[in-house]
Amino acid sequence: NEVILALWKKGNPALKEILDEGRDEGRISATRAAIRSVLGARDLLISPQADARLEGCSDMPTLERWLHRAVAANSADDALE
Repeated sequence: NEVILALWKKGNPALKEILDEGRDEGRISATRAAIRSVLGARDLLISPQADARLEGCSDMPTLERWLHRAVAANSADDALE
């Protein structure tokens, strides 16, 4: 932990990149969970194909669009268009 802290204080670019990647993955994972939560709260079932599409997407603008669509979509498939 002391080594990591020392690298962080020095602004180590490799450590910054690792942390940024972890932060991005966390945002992606949280957005996927939010989409599933909204669809579930609306009793819209997610097919295995749609769930695989959701899990395979790592593009934040697409995930954010899907999240917004999930609020009013008639089906999970409609939300993930």
